[in-house]
Amino acid sequence: MRKLNKKNKTYIVILLTFVVIVFIATAVFAYFKIKDMNIKYNIYKDSYLYNTKNELIYVTDDTFAKKDFLGRYYVNIEGKKVYLGSSGVIYNASSRNVTLLGIFYEVLKNGEVDKLKGESVVSCTNANRIFKISDRKYLLVGPNLKSSDGILTANDYIIIELDKVGNGYIYNKDMNIKSFKDTFIDTGDFKLMINEEKLTIGELEVDLKDINGSTNEYGERKKGTNQAAGKGTGGGDSGLIDGGDGGDDKKTEDIIKVEKYVARKTSIVNTTASIDSITINYVVYDPFTEYKGLYLVLFDSKGEKLGTYEMDMSLTTYTINELKAHKNYKMDFYYIYQDQAGNNVDTLFDTVTIQTKNFKAHLSLEMVTDDSVRYILKVDDGYILDSATVELSIIDGDEVISTKSHDLSKTNLTAAAGNDGFTDVFGDLDLSGEFVKLTLKDCRYQGERIDITANYKFII
Repeated sequence: MRKLNKKNKTYIVILLTFVVIVFIATAVFAYFKIKDMNIKYNIYKDSYLYNTKNELIYVTDDTFAKKDFLGRYYVNIEGKKVYLGSSGVIYNASSRNVTLLGIFYEVLKNGEVDKLKGESVVSCTNANRIFKISDRKYLLVGPNLKSSDGILTANDYIIIELDKVGNGYIYNKDMNIKSFKDTFIDTGDFKLMINEEKLTIGELEVDLKDINGSTNEYGERKKGTNQAAGKGTGGGDSGLIDGGDGGDDKKTEDIIKVEKYVARKTSIVNTTASIDSITINYVVYDPFTEYKGLYLVLFDSKGEKLGTYEMDMSLTTYTINELKAHKNYKMDFYYIYQDQAGNNVDTLFDTVTIQTKNFKAHLSLEMVTDDSVRYILKVDDGYILDSATVELSIIDGDEVISTKSHDLSKTNLTAAAGNDGFTDVFGDLDLSGEFVKLTLKDCRYQGERIDITANYKFII
């Protein structure tokens, strides 16, 4: 057998040493990787999180997340892996804490950046805090999250994602909103200009693009406006468009409920009623400009259709005027989009029932003599009734001894709607009973009789 020379022996030793080192390194790597993969991150019931498709997941039972070999977090749901990505934001509505899984960059009050790894639990009730999750993606946590114009108000947390031209998509478990112009989040502790990724803390300015870089190509953009149509008025060009509560595509399972983060969505924020009008505050989420129209259909309490009102998609408020006082109305809200075949599709997205307010009037006593009563009538909110009657009754026990009435003119009722009210006198009275009662009755507004409770009693 041929003998190995010294040089060959050296090569073999080096090769064996390299193999041993690689084996040990691989074993160590595998050990820590398996150990990392076996860590369970508790997810408690009443929690919300997002998968890699931005679907909102509601956790109804206690479970846990783990990492796979590639470092991606996932949750096991009935034997299937639901992936959260390389990082995860988990909000628990019961504890009002947010659990962060993965790498997050927190900007501190002094402008320094703290890199968080693994699992971090953050309270939503103690302080307002901001974290960069990845390129053009941020998490804000705290008790006071709102836009500087007051349109956006959120509880506990919001996630902000920007496209490459600086449009911001703002969402949490209750809302999806798009900002299409300069939008500021002002917490009192700091101010975030979303589109430019600029953070102001007191007099300190932080360019968030410098944290791990950014592909944001934000530039000035202008948006046109349109006039609202229909028997009402629109307003409120906010720069924010809402995606609502994410509740259209709900599927309940034993452990989770998935809600689609859909492209088309609108939301009625609130409705308020006066005596003769209803004002709707609404927001529209349409990032791909798929809407062809937005309108509401108004019904009375008997279900009879009163009219259709077109709502301006570039605005956020709409008012229906010339309604009846103290009446119930139902509003069905629709958006129109075009399907793949080019057909317009009208989709009902919300229904609201509301009652207009009733008139409030007040009768009071100004002066009483032996045979006369001077009274004051005031009608609230400056509304002028078409007609009304003030009746005076002299009552003894359960018996009405006598009555007198004043039919009020338009001039009288105009005065009643003013700050000082309308004053008049009942004279030539025989005030011999037990007490006197003044009553407002037979009131009409816009040609219809209305019920107003206004009376005054005094003992003779």
